[in-house]
Amino acid sequence: MDPRPKKNILRDDNDNPVYDKVDHRVIEMPPGEDPHFFIDQGLLHRMFMGGIPTEVELYQMVETLMPLIKFRQGGAWDAQRIKGTVVHEFINYATVALGLYGAAAGIDIDSMLEIENIYFALQSTHRKGAEMDKTYTHLPETNVKDTELGYELFETGKIGPSKK
Repeated sequence: MDPRPKKNILRDDNDNPVYDKVDHRVIEMPPGEDPHFFIDQGLLHRMFMGGIPTEVELYQMVETLMPLIKFRQGGAWDAQRIKGTVVHEFINYATVALGLYGAAAGIDIDSMLEIENIYFALQSTHRKGAEMDKTYTHLPETNVKDTELGYELFETGKIGPSKK
């Protein structure tokens, strides 16, 4: 009997596994995670926000807002950490979840990636040897691709709101 726990992988609403766009490996996620949660929260955000800030407003707000949002390191929606410890297998999922949320919230992808880029420059470090994105120079290319994947999964309807 294999003593390793069964992998919990991200699947779309048709039960197909989701693969990252850089290494083409299945995206692992923490046990008990539900990607629909991030879409539901994004849709609520869109409904109650009344508008998305302009790029200039985002630059002005990002240093204040980023530590407060739930996706921050150690935050309630930090899907790559379990009890404060980074689980490398969940890094891709955490960034896909951010893309699912952003797409559902109606935040255009360029603004979302710029928010991530600024936050990463201020708060994060990346794995040694990570290929950095040429546009969002503080983000590893995998983060950009995983965010784009989250948007794609929502926009194509492959992962939609929860079916409560």
